[in-house]
Amino acid sequence: MQIAIILTRTPAETGFNTFLKFASIYAGKEELTAYFVGNGIFSAIKGHSKESEIKKLIENSSIYVYLDDMEARGVSKEDLIDGMLIFESYDNIVVNIMENKDQILSF
Repeated sequence: MQIAIILTRTPAETGFNTFLKFASIYAGKEELTAYFVGNGIFSAIKGHSKESEIKKLIENSSIYVYLDDMEARGVSKEDLIDGMLIFESYDNIVVNIMENKDQILSF
């Protein structure tokens, strides 16, 4: 099964911890792709308290960060946890999810 998770929460929010729980269930067992958008891009930045858990997810899944949201929040590519992928268009997410994913979760 192909799973997509859209994350709009920061590491300080309860929804982020829920994201981690669900992602850890699917990672390595299903094909998991996560999209960090809006304030969710702060979850992709090096140095937060849950960075090691994000790094574990990167080993078994694909995690994308939206470039426009990075730029709007002053986040550079160098600020990102190693292994993060960058996408430049919401259209790419929509097409990928609609054509390739069996289940979508959002936090």
